[in-house]
This record gives sequence, structure tokens and C-alpha cells, in this order.
Amino acid sequence: MISRFDEWLLGESRNCARQYVVHTLPPRFVAEILYSPDLPGGYELGEFDWIDDQPSSEPMLARLIQETRDAIWDHHLHADYDVYSDEEAPPGCADKDI
Repeated sequence: MISRFDEWLLGESRNCARQYVVHTLPPRFVAEILYSPDLPGGYELGEFDWIDDQPSSEPMLARLIQETRDAIWDHHLHADYDVYSDEEAPPGCADKDI
């Protein structure tokens, strides 16, 4: 499928308090990214809000969750900020408490 949008979008709430990942191709969903240095890898995925029907196949769902984790990891490999640092905030949020 060809889309005019990127497959993965990562962003934050207006007050920079919460971060999200959006999958723009079917099955589309939004999931919150929960960051913590105490978690393996530094984050976990929060609840998924499905826009399309959630995949009923367990292998397909597991693959989609892994692709979501990979998209987040790839994003942070190319980011100019350290998501684990208490002293730095994501771009646009430097003056806000997150």
C-alpha cells in the first residue's frame, strides 16, 4: 500500500507531558509511550487506542507491537536529545516541566 503519510509518527501532548506513537497504515492506532529509566530499554508501550479493528491474529499483533518498538527505538537513535536525562527535554519543551 502506498500512503502519502509516513507509517510512524511520534509526538507529544501540547504540554509535553505525554508522548505517543501513531501507526498511520491499517491497522491504525495510537499508543502512549511510557518512559522510565527503570524499565528494560527505558520505556514501555501504554494502552493502544485502535482506529481500525485490532488484529485478531496473535502473531500479527506481536509483529505489530515489535514494529512499534522498533520505530520508537529508531526515532531515538536519530534524536538530538537524551530521553533518559532529567536535565533535558524534547525539542519544543525545553522550558516546560515534563
